[in-house]
Amino acid sequence: MLYEFFQHLTTPCPRPVKDMGYLRELIGMQARYKRCQAAWQPHLHQCRNWICQAMQGSRGRVVVLGSGLLYDVPLQELSDHFDEVVLVDILHMPTVRKAIRPFSNVSLETRDITGFVEALHDGTSRTPPEAPDIAPGGADLVISLNVLSQLPILPMAFAGLEATVAPSLMQAHLEALQRSAAKICLISEVEQQLCLDGEVVEKDDPLAGVSIPQNLKVHTADWRWDFAPHPERHRRYDLVYRVEGYLR
Repeated sequence: MLYEFFQHLTTPCPRPVKDMGYLRELIGMQARYKRCQAAWQPHLHQCRNWICQAMQGSRGRVVVLGSGLLYDVPLQELSDHFDEVVLVDILHMPTVRKAIRPFSNVSLETRDITGFVEALHDGTSRTPPEAPDIAPGGADLVISLNVLSQLPILPMAFAGLEATVAPSLMQAHLEALQRSAAKICLISEVEQQLCLDGEVVEKDDPLAGVSIPQNLKVHTADWRWDFAPHPERHRRYDLVYRVEGYLR
């Protein structure tokens, strides 16, 4: 906890991003990965494998939306396959900046893909904008990586927004993917499960009723992510996500 607190104090971060909890969440994710690494490995392997399938037939420029801490990004394979790799997130941690140094064709783009965070923080808007351009400058492949269901969480918590904002943010992201001329790879949690001794006792919808459009589902796959095996969050219950991958 002391190390996490030190990271929060010393990691460079824009004020809106820090105030709304993005730095805190990334630090917390780093710590959880260390505790749950063995449980996460099948999910991370599936993500990297699905992305490698998506690469086939594409060259040029790939844009990864929600690159995060790179746990689920096959960085070496992307760098070997594409001329240019662009990793997009609202904040890039020092470990990420260090990890990309060996790759001359990999760059970081710091961007809020919702286009909503700064306006919400400043109090100038509580209404999400229409679907923004997800890959300014174009791309041959766009990867939306375990970010769809996460888009509304911190804005909702920060500003106490109406429940309708959550699906609006996710729907705008999906519409932006649909409008893109690039090949699309989408990976997202689609169901949250609370499990006891391997049995599902409670389910929740992390997409708040939003459906993945059929035209993004040309190819699909699904798997489980043992996100928080007990006693990580609960003394007896495991938190599991059902994850789906889509290719268009």
